[in-house]
Amino acid sequence: MGKLRLLLAISVIIAHTTPIFGVSLIGGVHAVHLFYIISGFYMSMILNEKYTGRHSYRLFITNRFLRLYPVYWAVLIITIVFSFYLYAKSGHENGGLLSAFFSYFDVLNKPWKLFLILVNVLIIGQDLVMFMGMNSGTGNLLLTTNFRNSNPPVFSFLLVPQAWTLAIELCFYLVAPFLLRRSVRLICTLIAVAFALRLISFHFGFNYDPWNNRFFPFELGFFLLGNLAYRIYIWLRINNLKTIYYPLSVAILFLVVIFFYHLPFKTPVLYAVTFICIPVIFLGSKLDKIDRMLGELSYPVYISHYLLIQVALYLDIPRTGLFITIFSVLFSILLNEIISRRVENLRQRRMRMASGLTTAIRSDHLIEHSTFVKTSDVR
Repeated sequence: MGKLRLLLAISVIIAHTTPIFGVSLIGGVHAVHLFYIISGFYMSMILNEKYTGRHSYRLFITNRFLRLYPVYWAVLIITIVFSFYLYAKSGHENGGLLSAFFSYFDVLNKPWKLFLILVNVLIIGQDLVMFMGMNSGTGNLLLTTNFRNSNPPVFSFLLVPQAWTLAIELCFYLVAPFLLRRSVRLICTLIAVAFALRLISFHFGFNYDPWNNRFFPFELGFFLLGNLAYRIYIWLRINNLKTIYYPLSVAILFLVVIFFYHLPFKTPVLYAVTFICIPVIFLGSKLDKIDRMLGELSYPVYISHYLLIQVALYLDIPRTGLFITIFSVLFSILLNEIISRRVENLRQRRMRMASGLTTAIRSDHLIEHSTFVKTSDVR
């Protein structure tokens, strides 16, 4: 599954740059939707197999925060430093990704200044920014059905612009423990409702960005598809699926991703094939160390590539999909070595401590129960 996640991150890079060897993969919107399905799959697995003891909700949420925030904050800090450098170097002509702040910060009212600073630091709320416009006369932000009608667009205040998807992920993490252990019937009902709402909104003309991929109630259906895929994986694991299906599933899914724009009914085919193949692919690759290593690169590649596009622009280097991908992979290896591995060790220690505490609590309960039984017998 790691190879697929990295391929999806590269698809987003291509959407922001140029095709690689003439291949555009599946574009940014579809790549994000497939990330949501995969996220639903993984969250279902860890919630049902790892986070099952007392205080599991708190541990789950804090460990997910540790997974996302350190790398994000590193990229955010580098972005701010680089933007200030550009601003000084250009004689205040070019502020990089801070340009909107340099140009309009004095215009904004104080509450909205604080809001835009906080959404950049905390991630939460960046999806909401995509539904906001700015009144440059009053300095207020307001809700709008089309962010393109705003001058300047409020999303231009986001310093890591692609991180709005993380805001939607965080919304999902908050509700996941309350949903992903529910019955298949309820999950299917919620999926149907999410996609029905999407279709109804499209019918009334809301079939454009941000409504088609940034509105959490509509996107929830993709996360929950991942939950159903996890349940299929459990069934396959119990029934000892033959390994011959793994390479076949990998081949089919990768062919669909690579030749996506040449397929009939390409969007439903992509989602259906992904949903069917993910359980088989995970079953066949979960012990593959190389696949895991490539998967670990997907998040830093995704979250750093927009910064690296700005660096390439400054250095007057061609911003091709191939170059930015290579640049992002190398930079992500560095981020993983400096930050992610240390954070992962911390997350695993927290899991072991929680597991030990849960075991001790269960032992205490067993001792109490045993003592009660013996005392009852004596009586």
